[in-house]
Amino acid sequence: MTTIGMSHNALYVKDLDKSLHFYRDLMGMKLTHEQTEGTGEGARRAAYLRWDEEPSAFVLVIAQYVGKSREEPTAGVRTAMDHFCFYVDDIHAMYERLTAEGLKCSSVPREINFGLFGGPRGSRVLSMFCDDPDGLPIQLEQLIAG
Repeated sequence: MTTIGMSHNALYVKDLDKSLHFYRDLMGMKLTHEQTEGTGEGARRAAYLRWDEEPSAFVLVIAQYVGKSREEPTAGVRTAMDHFCFYVDDIHAMYERLTAEGLKCSSVPREINFGLFGGPRGSRVLSMFCDDPDGLPIQLEQLIAG
């Protein structure tokens, strides 16, 4: 079992419009999806960007909490990277390996929508979260053949 590539990175930002301008207009990434998740002060506006259309191409997610000051993100939320996500070839074996090493996993492998991250519409991946040794959240994904 090995890590076989990078899926996406998610950044919490103070000003989504400024960040969208930087990554899309200045860095040349393509905006592939934008959505608001949730409602009220807990709502999160997110933009999904990529360089190409390949199913395994890297995706950058930039997000801002709605209803909060652009200068002050929601308490407890970092204005920086939220998590890394790696592709793996055997997510169940990786889950067993990480938990056996005593690393905290906040979820078991589960199937999620892969379409937002470059897969064909309606495609799925197996996904899980764990913490690295410093407590940084790491997501692992395994592509589902089909």
